[in-house]
Amino acid sequence: MSVLFTIGQVTKMYHLRHDTLRYYDRIGLLRPTVRKENGYRYYTIRDIELLEFILLSRQLDIPIKTLKEILDKGNIDEYIELFSSHETFIEEKIKSLNELKKEVGRFKQKALAMGKFQNVHLPDIPLTQFVDKKILFVSQNGEESLAEIVKNRDLMITTKKNEANELDMDSSIIGFELMKEESVNQKEYKNYLEYHLKGECIVLSRKDTIENLIDYLNEAIKKYQITSILNEAVFPIIECTFNMVRSDDSTIHFANIYIPTH
Repeated sequence: MSVLFTIGQVTKMYHLRHDTLRYYDRIGLLRPTVRKENGYRYYTIRDIELLEFILLSRQLDIPIKTLKEILDKGNIDEYIELFSSHETFIEEKIKSLNELKKEVGRFKQKALAMGKFQNVHLPDIPLTQFVDKKILFVSQNGEESLAEIVKNRDLMITTKKNEANELDMDSSIIGFELMKEESVNQKEYKNYLEYHLKGECIVLSRKDTIENLIDYLNEAIKKYQITSILNEAVFPIIECTFNMVRSDDSTIHFANIYIPTH
């Protein structure tokens, strides 16, 4: 006598929902071999073997439609082609996941650094260092796709003088640093600005909202008496290395502020 399994036994063995087996039955992918007069459905060993193959295929992200076509044909060449193509798919997925793991690790390190960092008052003697950053600023007027441009990059925010003769955020453009080995075709963008920040800069680090970072910047300009920068062609840059988004819209930016002194 053949061993029969109830739908309850099968779902328990393979940690499935009843609805999953009913769905497979409805689309003709896996129909129970035995149906009793009382309406109960029973699965044979052959059904269990087929179910295991279906579950393996689902783990490989093989579409149900493709799986059904192969099962209907029952051709070994179809099986070989299926597993060959999905072997390639898995290799690409592993590569993608490894890249994603690196990005997650990078963000984790930035978040850890932000968590350890404590804001301090402006020092009496500011720290200066030589900075050499080539930055590409792109218009935010909607004509360019910024999503790919700024993906996984530290955002560069620039400033402009307002009516109160103080610096304010220039929200019309957003930038990113161009690495030495990086090649970007700026001509792809209708409105862009290339800016080379090079020379001695006061470097300040802080975690705060953009509004408060701008206030901190203006406070520094006054304290260190470098107000002449308001009339120069060089201007401060805020480099956001990590952004902690919050539900109340007050995103906290972990940022470096570069104020040119030349």
